[in-house]
Amino acid sequence: MTMRSESAAHSYDVSVFQVLTEEAPGDDENVVEKKVKRMLSRRRLGAYDQTRIKDLRSLRNELRGEISKFQNSTYYRGTPERSALEHFDFDRMVADFSKRYPLVKHPEIGGIVGYAIYYYYLR
Repeated sequence: MTMRSESAAHSYDVSVFQVLTEEAPGDDENVVEKKVKRMLSRRRLGAYDQTRIKDLRSLRNELRGEISKFQNSTYYRGTPERSALEHFDFDRMVADFSKRYPLVKHPEIGGIVGYAIYYYYLR
């Protein structure tokens, strides 16, 4: 797959991740994959890439598991004087997950981690 631009790559990864967050354990992956394909086509973000989707799904699972631990997460640093978004060590999460998921570029991981904290912790 050829990437059209950095912004297209960002939009692809973050947009797919946002669709994948709606997938619950036990859901039919085919249904979600159809949603992803429609979204990619509608937004003209590029072709469906199964390897990339699988990597993003794995990242989603790992982030959901880590953030869902709340105070028991190794990244949790919440204190009353911090805003809710700062309850997790965002910079360390981005650095660690960038190393574990090299197919997703560093700037996109930042957007994904931020969205995951919002979706799994603040919502």
